[in-house]
Amino acid sequence: MIESRLWSKLVQVPWSRGVSVILILMIAALASLSVKEAAWTSDRNAHVAALWLGALCGAALSLSRWQGRTALAYNLALSFVTAFETMARTLPSPSMLAQPTTELIWGMHIRLLTGWDRVGEWLALLRTGDSVQDTGLFTFLLALAAWNALAWLTWCLLRRQRALEGLLPLGFLLALNTDLSAQSVSGFGVFLVCALLLVASASVTASHADWEQRRVDYPEGLGVEWGGSAAALTLVIGLAMWVALYVATPQGWRVIADLFRGPVAETASQLFSGVTRRAASRPPSSRSRPI
Repeated sequence: MIESRLWSKLVQVPWSRGVSVILILMIAALASLSVKEAAWTSDRNAHVAALWLGALCGAALSLSRWQGRTALAYNLALSFVTAFETMARTLPSPSMLAQPTTELIWGMHIRLLTGWDRVGEWLALLRTGDSVQDTGLFTFLLALAAWNALAWLTWCLLRRQRALEGLLPLGFLLALNTDLSAQSVSGFGVFLVCALLLVASASVTASHADWEQRRVDYPEGLGVEWGGSAAALTLVIGLAMWVALYVATPQGWRVIADLFRGPVAETASQLFSGVTRRAASRPPSSRSRPI
């Protein structure tokens, strides 16, 4: 009995935690590729560092002893600093490290002041109601959103064992990016499949932790069976979504998109007038296949 319980601890709980880590990495990679494919600005990789550092920060905070409010304040401070660095490029690149120390420090000083001047120009333009032509504002907000979305996901999963609420902000941002950039929804479908598997894996981990804490006996191999059932159900749901892409009409999605597109169009044009906007190629309604 003791040997079987040890085997259960070695196989079930670490297995589900390992799957969760792999799924988080896959979800982060999908989000990064989706934003990169959108090509909103000339620098397609501006968000990458903020996204992965946000996931690392959320994981570190979840393992710390800090309470929610303290961790939130620390995370927000780091996210703003990282977003500013992503926009201003204050730190020198590896190719610049060969410069003399005085020139290197002076260059960092100039880039820091330039970044603050850009922020001041944004605020001045927003106060007067003018359009912001500088795409640095979009880069700043994108890095800020990427950091906090991944930090929230890892915090909810590792500290609270609640994957669903952790996935909601990232899922909303990914769906918005997919729609506005006229990308194929197949990437978002892969995200949904990974999200369902992550929710199931988090549920397995939380249940086993609760049973072990309360010393409740449970069948051996239950975690593997539960995981297999969740994977099979997720596969069925994923296939159903793939089939729906070919048999469903786009009118319903168009109506929902128009409800959100109208109120935010004026604000988006003011804040991000210098950002590339791709025109979505939508088939005419007369060619839609009836259900």
